[in-house]
Amino acid sequence: MSSLDAESIEVGIVVGAHGVGGALRVRLHDIASDALATKRVVTLCDANGHGLTCELRRVSRQPGTQIVRIWVDGVSSRDDAERWRRAAVRVDRAQLTLREDEYYLADLIGLRVRGHVDSAEGAGRLLGRVSDLTSNGVQDLLQIDADTGEGRVQWLLPALSEFIIAFDEHEVVVDVPPGFLPRPIESDWV
Repeated sequence: MSSLDAESIEVGIVVGAHGVGGALRVRLHDIASDALATKRVVTLCDANGHGLTCELRRVSRQPGTQIVRIWVDGVSSRDDAERWRRAAVRVDRAQLTLREDEYYLADLIGLRVRGHVDSAEGAGRLLGRVSDLTSNGVQDLLQIDADTGEGRVQWLLPALSEFIIAFDEHEVVVDVPPGFLPRPIESDWV
């Protein structure tokens, strides 16, 4: 993980240009996010590792969608904007505030996942490690990789408080109903 990754959060992806004045169309990872606010500094990061740190001049939301239009310093034409297509839009963590009960899903990547059968028994078996985040269009999902006696298994867990009971810097404790886990893990776990 680079220092940029540790110090900033990816809040969206540039999906294209808007108009001829350099506006960027950005698909937000969280439609309710206020991470892209005017005067905030963002960094555009392309797949080749090139970045542009710039101030947001203007933000325009498209109601009912995950798309926002942003105008930033350093991008002043459609050609400039097209150059940043598929770039990640990152915001420094210091510019963002979290409530006490909030956390960034990205902070769960790399953590062990341990099952929690019920509170009387405490943490259960190791169920894998969070390898990535994805979405099914309705909710965010944790992608979890597990090594079993039958080989490597990948499974998805909705990133909902009903499933994620607790976490610390080493692991995520989850509560999953019987039948939810892939069979090789379920048979070892139950």
